[in-house]
Amino acid sequence: MTVRDDEPWFVLSDVCRVLDIGNVGNAAGRLDDDERSSIRNPDVTSAGGNPNITIINESGLYSLILTSRKPAAKRFKKWVTAEVLPALRRSGAYVMTAEDEDLPSLADGKVFGMRVAKINAAARMISVANSIYGPAAARALWETEPGLPKLSQKAVSVLAGTADDDPVGCFHHLMRAAAGNGRTIGQVMSLAIHDRLAARGMKEFGIVIDPQEAPGMIAVANQHPFLARHFAETQWIGDWRIALAQLPGAKPSRGGIAFGTVVTKAVLISRGEVLALLNPVSLN
Repeated sequence: MTVRDDEPWFVLSDVCRVLDIGNVGNAAGRLDDDERSSIRNPDVTSAGGNPNITIINESGLYSLILTSRKPAAKRFKKWVTAEVLPALRRSGAYVMTAEDEDLPSLADGKVFGMRVAKINAAARMISVANSIYGPAAARALWETEPGLPKLSQKAVSVLAGTADDDPVGCFHHLMRAAAGNGRTIGQVMSLAIHDRLAARGMKEFGIVIDPQEAPGMIAVANQHPFLARHFAETQWIGDWRIALAQLPGAKPSRGGIAFGTVVTKAVLISRGEVLALLNPVSLN
C-alpha cells in the first residue's frame, strides 16, 4: 500500500491474492483509467522483469470487491448493501463504529512518524482482515505491511513456561489458523471429519483424518512447514507435538505418515476428543 495526495493506493496483485482473483491483468482491465496507476518496482534491476507495479485507489478496490464472487468479497458486499447504503438512504450519512471515529484525522499530521492517511487506511484494511479471516491473518498483514511499527518485536508472545503447558490452548490456536476462503482450520476440520473429499485437503495443513495405522484418530504432523509458520512466536514453536500429546487419549504414531510431500511421525488424537474440543468453541 502507498499514499498519494493523502489518499491510499493498494497494490493490485495483493488485492487479487486476498480476493482469490487469479488473473491480475484481467482485473486491471475491468477498472477505469482513474482507478489504476503504476509505481516503479524497486526490486527489478534487470531488463527481464516488469519495472512497474500496478496500484489501485479506493474506488478501484471497491469495484473489484463488488464484482467478485469470492466469499470474502460477498461478505464485504453484504456489509455495503445491508448497512452502508440503507444508512445513507435514511440519513444521508454512514457513521462508523466508535473505534473508527477515534482514528486520527489528517489535521493531526503524523502519528508514530507516519502519515495519518496511511495509518487510517492500514487500520481499516487490517480491521476488515480481522473480521473476515481472524486475528492471525490480521497480525500477519500488519507485520508484512512496510512502514507500520513492528509490534511483534515488543510483544510478549510466550504464554507459559514450556511447550507442554496448556495443551487445549495449543489445539485451539491450531484450529484458529486461516485455511483460505475466509475459513479457519477448525471450520474445515468439522467438515473433513465427515467428508472424505474435504479430509484430503487437510494434508496441506499437516493434518490427516483417519490415518491408515490408526482409524478413528486424527494425526497432526510432528514437523510441517504450515504448522511451523503458524506456531512461530508462540510457546509451542517447534514443539506443538509436546503440547498436543498431553490431550486425553493422545499418543505418538508408530511410524511416518504422509502429509502430502512431507512424511513424518505425528501425534494421534481421537476423533471424539477433537469433536469435544471443537464444539464448545465458536470458530466463526
